[in-house]
Amino acid sequence: MEKLGWDGKEINGWVWDGRELKPKFGSSQAAWVWDGRNFKPKFGSSQSAWVYDGKEMKPKFGSSNDTWVIDGTKCKPKFGSSNDGYEVGNAPIPVILGKILRLY
Repeated sequence: MEKLGWDGKEINGWVWDGRELKPKFGSSQAAWVWDGRNFKPKFGSSQSAWVYDGKEMKPKFGSSNDTWVIDGTKCKPKFGSSNDGYEVGNAPIPVILGKILRLY
């Protein structure tokens, strides 16, 4: 299981400010916004949005086969191999989702 490289403020060149996950350098067009339940691109299609219900993260639109479960300090796919999961420690949900979405 891979560990996230979260240092409490940034991860792999992306910064989390409590509301937005955005590249430290480069275009702010790539930013994602978190409202406490929904995670979506700041600019562009809301079809890419994800929803977190307190335990599971899944695409707002599309297949529920992409559902991920937070279990303590681990995040793993609901369906499929748990070896594909991540050790997330105390990383916030948007940082975890950024990893799942391969933003970094």
